Amino acid sequence: MPAKTTDFTAALGFIISKVNADPYDMGDDGCVVFSEIATAASKSTNQQDHKILRDLSLAAGIKQNKVYTPYLLKKGADSIKGYQQYYGKPEQELALDLLRDDFFECIFMAKSAYLLEKLQGKTESNSGINFKEKPDSSLCFGPKPFLFAAGQLWQAGKFAENTAKLFDISVEEDNLTESLQDIPSEDWLQLIMRIHAVEFVNRVVSPPKDQASSSGDLTIPEEFPFPLQWGLQKALEVLKRRTFCEPLPLSMCKFEGKKAEKYFLTELHDDQYLASHVLYALSAASSQPYPSFQSAEWLYKYCSRVLSFWMSRIDQGYSYIDLDIIAELVEVLRPVWVELTASDANSDDFKSLLTGAAAWLAKQQIQTGTNKNEGSWPTTFLMRELKKLGYCEGDSDEDEAPEQDDTYDIVHPTWVAMLALLPQEVPTEPETTPWTTFVNSALEEVQFGVKGEHSVIKV
Repeated sequence: MPAKTTDFTAALGFIISKVNADPYDMGDDGCVVFSEIATAASKSTNQQDHKILRDLSLAAGIKQNKVYTPYLLKKGADSIKGYQQYYGKPEQELALDLLRDDFFECIFMAKSAYLLEKLQGKTESNSGINFKEKPDSSLCFGPKPFLFAAGQLWQAGKFAENTAKLFDISVEEDNLTESLQDIPSEDWLQLIMRIHAVEFVNRVVSPPKDQASSSGDLTIPEEFPFPLQWGLQKALEVLKRRTFCEPLPLSMCKFEGKKAEKYFLTELHDDQYLASHVLYALSAASSQPYPSFQSAEWLYKYCSRVLSFWMSRIDQGYSYIDLDIIAELVEVLRPVWVELTASDANSDDFKSLLTGAAAWLAKQQIQTGTNKNEGSWPTTFLMRELKKLGYCEGDSDEDEAPEQDDTYDIVHPTWVAMLALLPQEVPTEPETTPWTTFVNSALEEVQFGVKGEHSVIKV
């Protein structure tokens, strides 16, 4: 991997400057970005070189955590008051949406704070959180304030009674699998990340006291702080049966010319990000070991085909290239490249694909001294780029990217490129953690590695 050509310090400086400019704009992601970079840097093969990167991102994460904590806790308390005020009135659904969003922000913040504490060497147990006993929020750090706030929001929304209500989806309880199958890929992307976050908090951040050392059990006891009626295992069962858009030649599309290009890329867009985020969910956003190649074989192979598709577009000189998905695919494929190579007769081709993608990605970093975005990676929007290229002319599709990027959109390419390019040691032996025990049990239970049908293009 071409890590030596990448200026990670400049990239991190760019992210810090954008988050500091408006510490509330990115929400919980303003903390998550630093916990993920710090975690990746701590696992780098160049420990000495990246210790500074780890320490800087850890310090930035702790600072952002302290800034955002009081804001989020007040916002959550206000959401509870608003929901109680508007309960039974026309504004109830909007108030519930705010309540739900604040709950998930607290969950992601609890996970992020837990990872930051681990990097500091803190091992204080968060098991058996008492939602009636408010922690000392003056400390403004650690998972406990967020676990308490999430508990208050959980109880106010009565989410324990209905997991579909928690995740804001409509399902037929008697036909749950089929109902989940009908959810669009764009919505599944958020759903799978929210499911993983609640499961991670339940089983790792704040497991029941009697399961704190072994939380691989697939059952969901009431002792979990946020018990789900269904969770990651059901999601994997549904996703295994899902049809993903295959990156095939445009000649196989039902449209022609520019309309075919637009149709194909928009169909592929959501499915490719769903695929990468399923692997993110299984690895708790790369904080835990990725599942083995065999346990998710079809998904890893699909991701490698999508990466190959984008690299071929680069070779053919296409204008629109999705930098963010290339970075995400490099990150999720790298941990299993040894297994993937061994399973494929074209092993040299795959190694070339992965190293070539990483090399291309490294070259896209904006060099220092060039402009105000030095150290970053450029931002692109699918619909905006297609519109520039004239692919939307005469089309009634009103889907357009915003005229101005928000902080998340500006930061995201640099965030994922850093994670993709930080050199990581590929473990020779499987690593076992409470999270991997749980994930591996779920994968085995639904036989996730074997997909019944090949993914096909939606035409």
